[in-house]
Amino acid sequence: MSKSWNPAIIVFLKPPVSGKVKTRLAARIGDNQALQVYRLLLLHTFHILNHSEAEVFFFLSEKDEKGTLPLNLPGSHIFYQSGEGLGERMRNAFDRVFQLSFGPAMIIGTDNIEIRPEHLRQAFKILQGNDLVLGPSNDGGYYLLGMNSFQAHLFDDILWSSSVVLEQSIGKIVRSGLSYQLLPELVDIDEYEDLEACSWQTVLENLKLRR
Repeated sequence: MSKSWNPAIIVFLKPPVSGKVKTRLAARIGDNQALQVYRLLLLHTFHILNHSEAEVFFFLSEKDEKGTLPLNLPGSHIFYQSGEGLGERMRNAFDRVFQLSFGPAMIIGTDNIEIRPEHLRQAFKILQGNDLVLGPSNDGGYYLLGMNSFQAHLFDDILWSSSVVLEQSIGKIVRSGLSYQLLPELVDIDEYEDLEACSWQTVLENLKLRR
């Protein structure tokens, strides 16, 4: 476990620009409606972060040229993602936060409408007695990864954006002799079917999306 308790939440996100967010969803409903869904997801993410006592570190995929992100949360920091692939970008973000003497640290994205403040609290509670915590998503990946100390090897040799991300990650954890627990499985919104599968039916109602 970390020598001191200085919890941090890393958030990976993109500026809300039409045609650059939720591209798989956009293939079904169009760029403009996909952008609306993404904006609602951002607002939800900011809402749950406002209920957390952890320090927040926003890692943007690119500069927010139009100033469309309301990143004015108390105690938040803004950085930019670095690295070739998702695994390298996540590893570099964790490394940066731990080097700043924060920890435990966890990472979330902006794809999940079912995540609640209690999930974040539960994750930090798990980290009081375990090395790692993961929040499984319905697509075989995870919506949250938390760790007490920097575990760089967890981001190597993973088939990212596939249905085996969680399975491969747990395999690495077990082989390393590290302890972990899982949060409840939640739905990440990437495809149109994910909108229907999640509990947030108002997304469909507000945007009047139809098959």
